[in-house]
Amino acid sequence: MTLDLVLQLGPIRIARPGPQEPEAGADAGGVAGGEPGADLVIAFASVGHDPARGPSPEFVATALGRGRPAGAAPRRALFVMDDSRSWGNAPEFAPALRAALADEAARAPLGRVAAIGQSMGGYAACAFSAACPGADVVAISPQSTLDKTIVPWETRYKVAWDRDFSGKYGDAAQASHAARKVTILYDPYEPLDAGHVDRFTGSNVMKLRTPLMGHRLGSSLHQMGLLSPILLAALDGSLTEADFHRLLRARRDFPRYQRELFQRAVAKGHKTLARRMGESVLKRNDNRAIRLGLHEL
Repeated sequence: MTLDLVLQLGPIRIARPGPQEPEAGADAGGVAGGEPGADLVIAFASVGHDPARGPSPEFVATALGRGRPAGAAPRRALFVMDDSRSWGNAPEFAPALRAALADEAARAPLGRVAAIGQSMGGYAACAFSAACPGADVVAISPQSTLDKTIVPWETRYKVAWDRDFSGKYGDAAQASHAARKVTILYDPYEPLDAGHVDRFTGSNVMKLRTPLMGHRLGSSLHQMGLLSPILLAALDGSLTEADFHRLLRARRDFPRYQRELFQRAVAKGHKTLARRMGESVLKRNDNRAIRLGLHEL
């Protein structure tokens, strides 16, 4: 799969899937080129891992609908990257999005529009609601704003502290009221993330707690094989809290979750509980961190 850059306005780059030849006998996987009525998913990139380079496209497979059942309705996708890491507040952000949406609509009428992103990308996906009312949003560990007069407790992302967050896209929690539905995945034990999520108070918001998975919970869910089914269902509008918690039960056998749970019990002084939990884990599988921790109790 190749992505073609279709629009660049200042630091904002927007790409879409390039032409592709389906393999003989292969299912197209629900990927649309410009079919009338096809759903459009817009994936917003986070800050990336290398400050010297612009962010790379994220959620490519999910946005394109890979993993959906054969015969699922086709889907179109756009991938938005902000080289200035402006949290949606570059002057070019809104014009670039409006131009890209207009271009997609000109190619063929749009069906549902959904946005997805994590961290800065989650913020942008929520803020995007102000440019596309009625969209569905899926955000992982999003910030609500970086306006220090509103969130003086936020100590991260200093690169954006000097930006003006007073505009239409400066408060994602407020902008997200225009969305049809906002699904937020977050770790309630990450105080900064939880503080931001608390500011999303709209009746259209579904908050899905993923305890002890941290800010980068997307990578943990991916390692467990859970990220794709959760996000695909959320983007299709079919994910319920009951479905989510049923899927999340698989974390009980995930080594990182086991380690975090054990270490939290120890830190809270619950050594008997930690010992019972550690012994139970080691009966099912080896966990080096827990094995060493038990020796220290």
